[in-house]
Amino acid sequence: MASSALQSVLRPGRGGESGPVGVRIAERCDLSIVQVGAIPGVTANRAAIEAAVGAALPAPNKSAIGRRVALWAGPGRWFVIEPGRGALADALEKAAGGSLAITDLSHSRTVLRISGPRVRDVLAQGCAADLHRRAARAGDCFVTAVARHSAVLHVVEDAAMDVYVYRSFGQDLLEWLLEAAAPYGYEIA
Repeated sequence: MASSALQSVLRPGRGGESGPVGVRIAERCDLSIVQVGAIPGVTANRAAIEAAVGAALPAPNKSAIGRRVALWAGPGRWFVIEPGRGALADALEKAAGGSLAITDLSHSRTVLRISGPRVRDVLAQGCAADLHRRAARAGDCFVTAVARHSAVLHVVEDAAMDVYVYRSFGQDLLEWLLEAAAPYGYEIA
């Protein structure tokens, strides 16, 4: 298991305003994250990938949940995620049969779960996507910017979102989140 990019700075506890916790922040470690990408001019074995995921690959700005989670990550690209570090990339490569580009991103991403009643208020301070409940519903997924960083934002449920950023930006994202969440009170899990 790879070490967390945040292990030296992510400390459990409370911060910001006292009173009810408005936001909870937790790192999601030990995930397999594989990017599946269409290859121009190659007919993709999409059905085999969908069988491996256990759900149809999602449309733009959507996610799909089957045996694994699939997030739309751009035109012709998806992230496929499952808990644990295993042979996900190999399984998807075998399913694709060379018809899709399979890239293991497990060690190159930091994933933070931000949840609580003020999650949208906090993220809206530095997110280019419209996070109003009418525009960002559970299951939606956006390629956007969060705190100056390119990110994939997954609306897990009404009051919980996962933010995927490059591993090297994880600490900066965390520091920004703590500052943005301070007026609401936060808890680091």
